[in-house]
Amino acid sequence: MNKLKLFLLTLFLFSAVAGCSVNKEFLNEHNAKNMLDWEGTYFGITPCADCPGIETTLTLNRNFTYKLSLVYQDRDVNPFIETGTFKFDESGNKIELNNGENGFTKYFVSENYIIQLDIDGNFIEGDLKDYFKLKKIVKNNLSGTNWKIKNFLGTRTDSLSYFINFSNIDQKFTAYFGCNNIMGTYEVKNDLLINFKDVFSTKKVCAEMHNEIKFLQVLETIDNYTFNNDTLKLNRAKMAPIIILERGTN
Repeated sequence: MNKLKLFLLTLFLFSAVAGCSVNKEFLNEHNAKNMLDWEGTYFGITPCADCPGIETTLTLNRNFTYKLSLVYQDRDVNPFIETGTFKFDESGNKIELNNGENGFTKYFVSENYIIQLDIDGNFIEGDLKDYFKLKKIVKNNLSGTNWKIKNFLGTRTDSLSYFINFSNIDQKFTAYFGCNNIMGTYEVKNDLLINFKDVFSTKKVCAEMHNEIKFLQVLETIDNYTFNNDTLKLNRAKMAPIIILERGTN
Protein backbone atom coordinates (compact mmCIF):
# COMPACT_ATOMS: atom_id res chain seq x y z
CA MET A 1 0.00 0.00 0.00
CA ASN A 2 2.86 2.35 0.86
CA LYS A 3 4.48 1.64 -2.51
CA LEU A 4 1.18 2.39 -4.28
CA LYS A 5 0.85 5.69 -2.44
CA LEU A 6 4.41 6.55 -3.30
CA PHE A 7 3.77 5.73 -6.98
CA LEU A 8 0.61 7.84 -7.05
CA LEU A 9 2.38 10.74 -5.35
CA THR A 10 5.24 10.50 -7.81
CA LEU A 11 2.80 10.38 -10.73
CA PHE A 12 0.95 13.41 -9.38
CA LEU A 13 4.15 15.42 -8.97
CA PHE A 14 5.31 14.46 -12.46
CA SER A 15 1.98 15.51 -13.93
CA ALA A 16 2.09 18.84 -12.10
CA VAL A 17 5.62 19.56 -13.30
CA ALA A 18 4.71 18.51 -16.85
CA GLY A 19 1.62 20.69 -16.69
CA CYS A 20 3.66 23.72 -15.67
CA SER A 21 6.04 23.04 -18.55
CA VAL A 22 3.15 22.79 -20.99
CA ASN A 23 1.64 26.03 -19.69
CA LYS A 24 4.97 27.79 -20.01
CA GLU A 25 5.38 26.53 -23.55
CA PHE A 26 1.79 27.60 -24.30
CA LEU A 27 2.50 31.12 -23.10
CA ASN A 28 5.74 31.30 -25.03
CA GLU A 29 4.01 30.26 -28.26
CA HIS A 30 0.93 32.46 -27.89
CA ASN A 31 2.53 35.87 -28.35
CA ALA A 32 2.54 38.62 -30.94
CA LYS A 33 5.39 37.07 -32.90
CA ASN A 34 3.60 33.75 -33.43
CA MET A 35 -0.09 34.68 -33.29
CA LEU A 36 -0.47 38.11 -34.94
CA ASP A 37 -0.22 39.23 -38.53
CA TRP A 38 2.43 41.81 -37.62
CA GLU A 39 3.91 42.13 -41.11
CA GLY A 40 2.95 45.41 -42.76
CA THR A 41 3.29 49.19 -42.63
CA TYR A 42 2.44 51.29 -39.58
CA PHE A 43 1.92 55.06 -39.47
CA GLY A 44 1.38 57.77 -36.90
CA ILE A 45 2.28 61.37 -36.08
CA THR A 46 4.53 61.19 -33.02
CA PRO A 47 5.51 64.09 -30.73
CA CYS A 48 8.29 66.45 -31.71
CA ALA A 49 10.15 68.86 -29.39
CA ASP A 50 10.52 71.68 -31.93
CA CYS A 51 7.97 70.95 -34.68
CA PRO A 52 4.23 70.13 -34.87
CA GLY A 53 4.90 66.39 -35.17
CA ILE A 54 6.90 63.62 -36.81
CA GLU A 55 5.18 61.64 -39.57
CA THR A 56 6.50 58.20 -38.65
CA THR A 57 6.16 55.28 -41.07
CA LEU A 58 7.58 51.87 -40.12
CA THR A 59 7.40 48.84 -42.42
CA LEU A 60 8.05 45.41 -40.91
CA ASN A 61 8.82 42.58 -43.32
CA ARG A 62 8.40 38.84 -42.76
CA ASN A 63 12.15 38.30 -43.20
CA PHE A 64 12.76 40.57 -40.16
CA THR A 65 13.94 43.58 -42.14
CA TYR A 66 12.41 47.03 -41.75
CA LYS A 67 12.22 50.48 -43.29
CA LEU A 68 11.68 53.55 -41.12
CA SER A 69 10.71 56.96 -42.56
CA LEU A 70 10.58 60.14 -40.43
CA VAL A 71 9.18 63.41 -41.79
CA TYR A 72 9.50 66.42 -39.49
CA GLN A 73 6.48 68.63 -40.14
CA ASP A 74 7.03 72.28 -41.13
CA ARG A 75 10.67 71.63 -42.00
CA ASP A 76 12.01 71.99 -45.51
CA VAL A 77 14.14 68.85 -45.35
CA ASN A 78 14.05 65.44 -46.96
CA PRO A 79 12.58 62.52 -45.00
CA PHE A 80 14.96 60.58 -42.78
CA ILE A 81 15.08 57.01 -44.13
CA GLU A 82 16.58 54.08 -42.25
CA THR A 83 16.67 50.38 -43.11
CA GLY A 84 17.95 47.37 -41.24
CA THR A 85 16.87 44.27 -39.36
CA PHE A 86 14.82 43.80 -36.21
CA LYS A 87 14.28 41.07 -33.64
CA PHE A 88 11.63 40.08 -31.11
CA ASP A 89 12.52 39.93 -27.43
CA GLU A 90 12.09 36.79 -25.31
CA SER A 91 8.42 37.54 -24.63
CA GLY A 92 7.70 37.70 -28.37
CA ASN A 93 5.68 40.90 -27.86
CA LYS A 94 8.34 43.60 -28.35
CA ILE A 95 10.73 44.32 -31.19
CA GLU A 96 14.01 46.19 -31.39
CA LEU A 97 15.39 47.79 -34.55
CA ASN A 98 19.01 46.66 -34.75
CA ASN A 99 20.17 49.64 -36.79
CA GLY A 100 18.21 52.17 -34.75
CA GLU A 101 20.53 55.16 -34.60
CA ASN A 102 17.82 57.79 -34.08
CA GLY A 103 16.44 56.59 -30.75
CA PHE A 104 13.21 55.07 -32.07
CA THR A 105 14.41 51.51 -31.57
CA LYS A 106 11.85 49.59 -29.48
CA TYR A 107 8.17 48.93 -30.08
CA PHE A 108 5.39 46.93 -28.47
CA VAL A 109 3.47 44.85 -31.04
CA SER A 110 -0.31 44.40 -30.84
CA GLU A 111 -3.26 43.70 -33.13
CA ASN A 112 -3.10 46.21 -36.01
CA TYR A 113 -0.90 48.70 -34.15
CA ILE A 114 2.50 49.10 -32.52
CA ILE A 115 3.54 51.43 -29.69
CA GLN A 116 6.87 53.23 -29.55
CA LEU A 117 8.66 52.50 -26.24
CA ASP A 118 11.32 54.36 -24.31
CA ILE A 119 15.01 53.47 -24.43
CA ASP A 120 14.53 50.82 -21.73
CA GLY A 121 11.62 49.17 -23.55
CA ASN A 122 8.93 50.56 -21.24
CA PHE A 123 5.69 52.33 -22.16
CA ILE A 124 6.01 56.12 -22.34
CA GLU A 125 3.75 57.82 -19.80
CA GLY A 126 2.37 61.35 -19.63
CA ASP A 127 -0.12 63.48 -21.50
CA LEU A 128 1.33 62.54 -24.90
CA LYS A 129 1.45 58.77 -24.38
CA ASP A 130 -1.39 58.10 -26.84
CA TYR A 131 0.55 59.79 -29.64
CA PHE A 132 3.24 57.10 -29.67
CA LYS A 133 0.86 54.55 -31.24
CA LEU A 134 1.41 53.71 -34.92
CA LYS A 135 -1.62 52.19 -36.61
CA LYS A 136 -1.31 49.51 -39.26
CA ILE A 137 -2.20 50.84 -42.69
CA VAL A 138 -5.21 49.05 -44.11
CA LYS A 139 -5.91 49.75 -47.74
CA ASN A 140 -8.92 52.05 -47.75
CA ASN A 141 -9.00 53.31 -51.30
CA LEU A 142 -11.26 56.35 -51.68
CA SER A 143 -11.09 56.22 -55.47
CA GLY A 144 -14.52 55.68 -57.00
CA THR A 145 -16.48 56.08 -53.74
CA ASN A 146 -19.44 58.37 -52.97
CA TRP A 147 -20.25 59.90 -49.57
CA LYS A 148 -23.18 61.80 -48.05
CA ILE A 149 -22.27 64.64 -45.69
CA LYS A 150 -24.00 64.04 -42.34
CA ASN A 151 -22.14 66.44 -40.04
CA PHE A 152 -20.18 69.64 -40.64
CA LEU A 153 -18.18 71.36 -37.89
CA GLY A 154 -20.10 69.51 -35.20
CA THR A 155 -23.55 70.30 -36.60
CA ARG A 156 -25.71 67.66 -38.22
CA THR A 157 -26.76 68.36 -41.80
CA ASP A 158 -30.34 67.42 -42.59
CA SER A 159 -30.09 67.70 -46.37
CA LEU A 160 -29.69 64.41 -48.21
CA SER A 161 -28.18 66.21 -51.22
CA TYR A 162 -24.88 67.25 -49.62
CA PHE A 163 -22.05 65.00 -50.79
CA ILE A 164 -18.40 64.44 -51.66
CA ASN A 165 -17.61 61.98 -54.46
CA PHE A 166 -14.10 60.74 -55.21
CA SER A 167 -13.52 60.02 -58.89
CA ASN A 168 -11.54 56.99 -60.02
CA ILE A 169 -9.88 59.17 -62.67
CA ASP A 170 -7.00 61.58 -62.06
CA GLN A 171 -7.54 61.89 -58.29
CA LYS A 172 -10.40 64.36 -58.74
CA PHE A 173 -13.40 64.97 -56.49
CA THR A 174 -16.77 66.70 -56.76
CA ALA A 175 -18.90 68.03 -53.93
CA TYR A 176 -22.12 69.88 -53.21
CA PHE A 177 -23.05 71.84 -50.10
CA GLY A 178 -26.19 73.75 -50.89
CA CYS A 179 -25.58 75.97 -53.91
CA ASN A 180 -22.66 75.54 -56.30
CA ASN A 181 -20.93 72.54 -57.80
CA ILE A 182 -17.55 72.15 -56.11
CA MET A 183 -14.56 70.47 -57.77
CA GLY A 184 -10.86 69.91 -57.26
CA THR A 185 -8.18 67.29 -56.76
CA TYR A 186 -7.18 65.22 -53.74
CA GLU A 187 -4.02 63.43 -52.72
CA VAL A 188 -3.87 60.46 -50.35
CA LYS A 189 -0.63 59.57 -48.56
CA ASN A 190 -0.05 56.45 -46.47
CA ASP A 191 -3.79 55.73 -46.75
CA LEU A 192 -4.26 58.02 -43.73
CA LEU A 193 -3.28 61.52 -44.84
CA ILE A 194 -5.34 63.46 -47.36
CA ASN A 195 -5.14 66.90 -48.94
CA PHE A 196 -7.76 68.71 -51.04
CA LYS A 197 -6.16 70.98 -53.62
CA ASP A 198 -7.10 73.32 -56.46
CA VAL A 199 -10.61 73.66 -55.04
CA PHE A 200 -13.01 75.81 -57.04
CA SER A 201 -16.76 76.10 -57.61
CA THR A 202 -19.33 77.48 -60.00
CA LYS A 203 -20.36 81.11 -59.41
CA LYS A 204 -24.08 80.83 -58.78
CA VAL A 205 -25.40 83.19 -56.10
CA CYS A 206 -27.81 81.66 -53.60
CA ALA A 207 -29.51 82.77 -50.42
CA GLU A 208 -27.72 81.89 -47.17
CA MET A 209 -24.40 80.92 -48.78
CA HIS A 210 -22.40 81.37 -45.58
CA ASN A 211 -22.31 77.61 -44.89
CA GLU A 212 -20.96 76.83 -48.34
CA ILE A 213 -18.35 79.58 -48.06
CA LYS A 214 -17.23 78.12 -44.74
CA PHE A 215 -17.19 74.63 -46.29
CA LEU A 216 -14.86 75.84 -49.05
CA GLN A 217 -12.58 77.54 -46.53
CA VAL A 218 -12.07 74.51 -44.30
CA LEU A 219 -11.92 71.87 -47.04
CA GLU A 220 -8.31 72.73 -47.87
CA THR A 221 -7.30 72.62 -44.18
CA ILE A 222 -8.15 68.91 -43.86
CA ASP A 223 -5.01 66.75 -43.59
CA ASN A 224 -6.09 63.25 -42.49
CA TYR A 225 -9.02 60.86 -42.54
CA THR A 226 -10.31 57.75 -40.79
CA PHE A 227 -12.70 54.93 -41.70
CA ASN A 228 -15.18 53.24 -39.38
CA ASN A 229 -17.32 50.73 -41.27
CA ASP A 230 -19.39 52.92 -43.63
CA THR A 231 -18.40 56.20 -41.97
CA LEU A 232 -15.68 58.52 -43.27
CA LYS A 233 -14.26 61.26 -41.05
CA LEU A 234 -12.23 64.12 -42.49
CA ASN A 235 -10.01 65.70 -39.87
CA ARG A 236 -7.43 68.39 -39.20
CA ALA A 237 -4.51 67.24 -37.03
CA LYS A 238 -5.80 65.70 -33.78
CA MET A 239 -8.89 67.92 -33.61
CA ALA A 240 -12.49 66.71 -33.68
CA PRO A 241 -13.67 65.64 -37.17
CA ILE A 242 -14.46 68.56 -39.46
CA ILE A 243 -16.74 66.57 -41.79
CA ILE A 244 -18.45 63.25 -41.07
CA LEU A 245 -19.85 61.33 -44.04
CA GLU A 246 -21.79 58.12 -44.63
CA ARG A 247 -21.15 55.90 -47.61
CA GLY A 248 -23.54 56.46 -50.47
CA THR A 249 -24.38 54.34 -53.50
CA ASN A 250 -22.03 54.30 -56.44
